[in-house]
Amino acid sequence: MGGPAAPTFRGHHALPELAAALARCRVLVTGDSGLGHWPRPWGCGPGAVRPTVPAFGFGPRLPASRILERELHCRPCSLHGEKPCRYGHQDCLAGLAPAAVLAALAAMGTAP
Repeated sequence: MGGPAAPTFRGHHALPELAAALARCRVLVTGDSGLGHWPRPWGCGPGAVRPTVPAFGFGPRLPASRILERELHCRPCSLHGEKPCRYGHQDCLAGLAPAAVLAALAAMGTAP
């Protein structure tokens, strides 16, 4: 794998700090959140690799973007994800193995 380590932005950060990081990135891996809509306006490479519910009209807008999702009977928990997992397992996220994310990045030609 090689190359510089990918930055991780967990927690709270100022918008200018996030914008500056996105301006330098090749791809954004994020959950289904507001940050997932940032790659396009800030010049980040292909959009987000993230779990979401495309049937609700959500998802990345860039053609090169990819959505990782698991077909589960309990999905989605709610329209905007504001409710906790009613079964307490969060398999929609926990079941997305890092290897699956890396494989999606490799398929996009942006693997680290």
